Amino acid sequence: MGRGAAVSWFRVDDKSAFHRKILRAGNECWGAFCRAGATSAGEGTDGRVTLDTCLAIAPARVWAKLVDAGLAERIEGSSDLLLHDYCEWNPTAAQVRASIESKRLAGSKGGIRKAEAASTRLAAATAAASACHVAAAWQDPSIIPSHPILSPATPENQPQIPDGERAAEPHAKTHARARAHPRVDRKKPSTRQPDAAVGPWLEALAIPSRDDSGWGREVSKWLDHHRAKDSRFVDWAAAWRTWQANAERFGTAPRPDVQRSPGYQATEERKRAAFNAECEAQRLRECAEQGIDPEEIPF
Repeated sequence: MGRGAAVSWFRVDDKSAFHRKILRAGNECWGAFCRAGATSAGEGTDGRVTLDTCLAIAPARVWAKLVDAGLAERIEGSSDLLLHDYCEWNPTAAQVRASIESKRLAGSKGGIRKAEAASTRLAAATAAASACHVAAAWQDPSIIPSHPILSPATPENQPQIPDGERAAEPHAKTHARARAHPRVDRKKPSTRQPDAAVGPWLEALAIPSRDDSGWGREVSKWLDHHRAKDSRFVDWAAAWRTWQANAERFGTAPRPDVQRSPGYQATEERKRAAFNAECEAQRLRECAEQGIDPEEIPF
């Protein structure tokens, strides 16, 4: 990750290695818990982990052990899980966004002050060097300048201008220059992704929707990633094309469907059925050993 990028940390207690809940759940469950916590911190879900993410990290029996040990909780009316006391020991997504914004504003103010100080130093150094050059050239006739050097200003060689005209002349020239060369801000404003109506926004930018059979999952990851970081872009379509190119580069892009022969498909279905049966048998054995009713576990 590049220097200065925002990072969301998942906090783990230094005494958790021998906590009674961890010892009850086991090393495999503790590893799955840490991975789920890090994923939640990065995506800004405040400890909520979807079923797809859970099964991508570990099999269902591991999450059943975590629920039984009290390290995870079932969410009523949903298949997602909630990590126990996540927001009690970790900052919420809103707090992370507020911290990122405050640091961004502080850095912007510091950069402005630094630029103003550098401009003041440069102007003072330029004025001092110019004054020394003019004085040396005026006092030494052997110096032949590349352009005429005016004599020092004295009351005798200055034109006499009425006080009213003398006071009004500089301001008139300044306003004339401002009218002739108006200042134009060429930088386009950056925007955040909308909190609502994301579908029409994606359609307007020619970006696939979240329900797209090919890039839908990558679009969801892209949106969640930049929402957690509170990213701002001038061109969101270009930001998506960059993400899409990186997905193809690192092998996470969706693969096109490949037509398989009926025999190959039948073999794959038999393998999948055998694997599911083995997992179910393993789950029933573990439930019987621990005295748990298999019907109470949603996995």
